[in-house]
Amino acid sequence: MLNKNRPGSPGPNAHTLAALKSFAKMLFVIAERDKKIEIRKEVIAEMSQFNPWQCFKFLSASDRLGYISCTSLMHFLTANSIHYNGPLEVSAFIDSFAPKHPGRLSYIEFLDVILVNRRLHLRQKALQRSKKTAVRDKKGFNEFL
Repeated sequence: MLNKNRPGSPGPNAHTLAALKSFAKMLFVIAERDKKIEIRKEVIAEMSQFNPWQCFKFLSASDRLGYISCTSLMHFLTANSIHYNGPLEVSAFIDSFAPKHPGRLSYIEFLDVILVNRRLHLRQKALQRSKKTAVRDKKGFNEFL
């Protein structure tokens, strides 16, 4: 419930209460969305065939630059029949996780996007699959860390 009165101050007016209620609803929607995303990440992390390093290599392969670009992500989304609202939406998504390198997603930043945050044992499990694969790669993944 909203705290209507603070000692020594007048209570909020109807417009302020409506704005605060709208803000509370927005926070709820964001929390629900984040919860659904985290659950999806958990399901993916539990898949024995899921390997973050191989996913990153696949998504960054078209540019061969060692990062995922907007172009490579758009190609991936299109190839998988995932609708998006154009390059600006994809660029905004990447930039939200990679503020230091606009338009490019490094391996570490990719891990933040794709790996579970709450259940650390699942995160570690997925990272172990990545390490085993990366050791077999000629380049290894240390250059991406």
